[in-house]
Amino acid sequence: MARPSLVASQSFDHSPAGVLVRPPERTNGRPAASPGARGTDAEGWLAHLWPGAQPVLCALLLIAGRVVERAAPGPAVVLYALSYLAGGTGSALTAWSALRERRIDVNLLMLLAALGAAYLGAWTEGAILLFLFSTSNALEFYVMRRTRRAIRSLTSVPSRREEERARSCADEGSASGAVPRRA
Repeated sequence: MARPSLVASQSFDHSPAGVLVRPPERTNGRPAASPGARGTDAEGWLAHLWPGAQPVLCALLLIAGRVVERAAPGPAVVLYALSYLAGGTGSALTAWSALRERRIDVNLLMLLAALGAAYLGAWTEGAILLFLFSTSNALEFYVMRRTRRAIRSLTSVPSRREEERARSCADEGSASGAVPRRA
């Protein structure tokens, strides 16, 4: 038998412990899979992959730019620009949404610093800045996702006390042939 999940929204029942409990969802007589266990589409998969791919792609293009710069400085600028694009895309989107809300955040400041470095001809330093910033954003993304998943799993597991009360209510109901009433 599936355990009820503890949530703070949708339809509830009050457990004997006073905790709001939503009965588990069922599909064809079986408990429904949790949102984390369900398959994701290609768009969701890419959304989870991109934050980690940004700094990797930025670093590869930065290294390629440094190697090419030693031979011919002209084509290296294209690689640096691609490195800026790879490392700054997520920050640019976040900065744009902040600007639309009339806020200045760290994403905008980092992008302006990288663009200032490019303007001064220090393409390598700007690409390194965007690599480090995109790495920190990727780490934050994955840590927050993991934290949300851990909190969700903690809130979905009923406590021992709730399980004991549920069993005692079930035993009372089966012994007398009636379902216990709620107060």
